[in-house]
Amino acid sequence: MNGSCGSQEGAADVTFERYSNKDPECDVTLDRISEWRHSAARGAYEPYTQVVFYEPARPGKKIKAEIVLTIADSSKSNVTPTLEGMKTDLLARRQELDDEKVLSESPGKLGDLDTVLVELSYKNVDSLNNLNASLVPMREKVLMFMRGGKFYYLRYMNTEDDFAQFDAAFSRIVQSLRFKDGA
Repeated sequence: MNGSCGSQEGAADVTFERYSNKDPECDVTLDRISEWRHSAARGAYEPYTQVVFYEPARPGKKIKAEIVLTIADSSKSNVTPTLEGMKTDLLARRQELDDEKVLSESPGKLGDLDTVLVELSYKNVDSLNNLNASLVPMREKVLMFMRGGKFYYLRYMNTEDDFAQFDAAFSRIVQSLRFKDGA
């Protein structure tokens, strides 16, 4: 991948293992943080496949860091099937969040595929199951690209205070992304 997703510094204290999903719609493999758990699902009402990798619970931390891979069929989506359409849709969804700001946006390459990397900040609730939930500053990086009629989103989300902890690991995961067909 050309273009910057963050430095590799800090990734040394994190261990990785290769992840591959048996779902034929999930046509990529990538490195994942070994200590993290994961959950895979298919959309019940929308045609997408998603794998969520999340850090284990830590005392005193309500919000877990997540790295999420989503693959969606572009022909069954309301999103304009271009990188610009993907980015516009993402930003429209994030505008609904408090204090949403685009911190950076950069084009890049993943092999021969064009990509766009967007970094955002916003505030989100610290618990969905609590009437006394409070807003927490969040940060998110989203790598977007298209291939074979599919939208691909690889996202890293964490609290603003803890974002740097796995930023380099996210960069490594982006660099490790491969298609199962070898292309």
